[in-house]
Amino acid sequence: MKDLKTINTELRKKSLIAAFGLGLFFLSYLLLILFALGLAIGLTYVGVQLVIAFPRFITLLLAIAMIIVGPMIIAYLFKFLGKKAEDHKGVEIQVTEKDQPELFKLLKELTIKVNTSMPRKVFLVPEINAGVYFDSSFWSLFWPGRKNLKIGMGLLHATNRTELEFILAHEFGHFSQGSMMLGSYTYQVNQILTVLLSPDETPPKPEEYDNLGLISIGQRFGKTIIYAMSEILKGLYKLVNLSHSSLSRQMEFHADAVAASIYGPKPLKHSFNRTEFMENCFSLMGNFYNRYPGNQYSPKNLYRDLEIVKKVLCEEYAIPEHNGQPYIRPTEKFKPIKSQISFYENWNSHPEHEERIASLEALFGKQEFPKPNPETAFKILLNPTKLEEELSLEILKADAEEQSPLKDSLNAEEFEKAFKDLWKQQVYHPVFNHYYDQWNPEPFDLDLAAKTEINIEAESLFQIEIVNSIHDCLSISEDLNILAHISAKGIDVKRFRYKDRQYKRLECGKLSMELQKEQGDLVHKIAKNDQRIYSYCLEREKQLNKEPRLQEMYQNWFKFLKPQEQDQDQPLAARIMAKMAFIEQVTPYETIEKNFKNLIPLEQEFRKELAKQLENKRLCQTLGEEILESLRAYLTAKAEYFKGEKYLDDNLQLFIKALQYSLHIILPELFQNCKVDVLEYQASLLPHELCLEAEKKQKEPIPIED
Repeated sequence: MKDLKTINTELRKKSLIAAFGLGLFFLSYLLLILFALGLAIGLTYVGVQLVIAFPRFITLLLAIAMIIVGPMIIAYLFKFLGKKAEDHKGVEIQVTEKDQPELFKLLKELTIKVNTSMPRKVFLVPEINAGVYFDSSFWSLFWPGRKNLKIGMGLLHATNRTELEFILAHEFGHFSQGSMMLGSYTYQVNQILTVLLSPDETPPKPEEYDNLGLISIGQRFGKTIIYAMSEILKGLYKLVNLSHSSLSRQMEFHADAVAASIYGPKPLKHSFNRTEFMENCFSLMGNFYNRYPGNQYSPKNLYRDLEIVKKVLCEEYAIPEHNGQPYIRPTEKFKPIKSQISFYENWNSHPEHEERIASLEALFGKQEFPKPNPETAFKILLNPTKLEEELSLEILKADAEEQSPLKDSLNAEEFEKAFKDLWKQQVYHPVFNHYYDQWNPEPFDLDLAAKTEINIEAESLFQIEIVNSIHDCLSISEDLNILAHISAKGIDVKRFRYKDRQYKRLECGKLSMELQKEQGDLVHKIAKNDQRIYSYCLEREKQLNKEPRLQEMYQNWFKFLKPQEQDQDQPLAARIMAKMAFIEQVTPYETIEKNFKNLIPLEQEFRKELAKQLENKRLCQTLGEEILESLRAYLTAKAEYFKGEKYLDDNLQLFIKALQYSLHIILPELFQNCKVDVLEYQASLLPHELCLEAEKKQKEPIPIED
């Protein structure tokens, strides 16, 4: 494990390598420019002398062909100067010492502890993160300025005071690194190379040009040289970025060590786990507002809502508070679906979380540090609600496709109730032990399963072993996806590790076949258990003398899950949209009329299906008035979309919107409602004691290990 001296030594080493890469780029680029200038002068001189010596029309054309080569190459090498730099700046609010005296007092204290300078500017941004950056411009290569600091409002809600101080000390650790300036140079180099090597701009290979004539000889010769230069620049791009990525990883270790020398490693460890939890909360909150285009509400304060989502999830999963924030550690309750393939990714700018924590625990794990301050970090702000609302408004403006008046917002009580109602539709009874969270059974023969007589114990149906099989099956899908990218060289690695064994890229195919077989065995095992669940619940339905409903409910559920291999298996809306592809193409009028006439039977069926769906009150409550008005307008409009020699745009747009709403909103909502209904009824068939025990277990708090 690295000690502090080794970290500093490696940082200097990586800095020299990155500086060498940048130096080699600038030297090579200068040589290419000098070559282009020399070639331009030389060919121009030869061309002029040729015309003087042999004053004929053919020699004039040959001279022109020679003269145009130089300007072509020079224009290529300097074309980045004519490219307008893209503005990558996101939503941010600048704060000053006058606005936020407590925050700036903390920043000044940290600069003294870390022995660095204050940032030039401080910004609040929406994310659950913090960062340091330069004002990168072409002229900053020659007159570097002071660094700026970004602090995420989400981060202030995800951390306590000590964790925030650790993260800011980490960022000030970057301030003290002279190697930060190399990042600004690398950014500018990438801006130049992005223009020179972009697919739209990179010169094609010379064999693609077969123009005739003497002048085309110069054109082809110039493009041949430009193509060769672009290949050299591609190699330089890889060198510069690989060396800088390696430096960035070492800078993270160094900045971690700077912060941990003051606060110890625990603040980083706890904040890492909680940050992922808070990002999930942020995503759930966003899903609440973005789930339907017709949603009639917009958030006034995203961060108030974030706190409510955090509170709901903490109650749902019995997450205890520790040092002022939810205590999150990896457990079965939060087990993510992710690949088991690992590799040393040369292009990554940050080390893995586990690697960073292990490094700090080796350095500082045995030392004593001050007790953490449990105060929520956002309380350091003066008038935080005002800033939160300003950021929320800026986020809405940035996300809006067009400027429109803000919709009504929910107060805290209304949002909590509405979010809980939505949450209940997305989670299932704890008796299922997360079995169905990311799994739907493959349709099977219900009659055959009903005849299966097996002595089944309810406790065995949702044991952690079978739930882990689902987890492993889904993880293998991630593995296979990554292996496909490695094999196709989409991921730039020559070796990788799967579980405890190392593999070469050439072994991807063999490993993929092994994983496919393993996944097939898992799918078979889970499918068998799905049938056992159905058989047991069907038998329980008889024992409890309930009206037979389960088979019909499964039949409806399987309609959604049926493989869509044939055209007739596709949803009606999808089949119609496929047949309407002609509206995006230049099509004769007679053909358009004929195509719409052929669509009449399908559309009539679609209208009947849609009208029936809109009788579903539960569905209509979730769609929102905007969508409902559009769908009702479609149903009442005349089914006429082309007349004379033009499309009837109003009717056609209503038709297209209805198809899109049906495919992307109505059908997924009906599927989710169907799944919820099946699982609620299925839970009611399981032994009552088993359900009570599962509910009790879910409320057991996570044990704190500090």
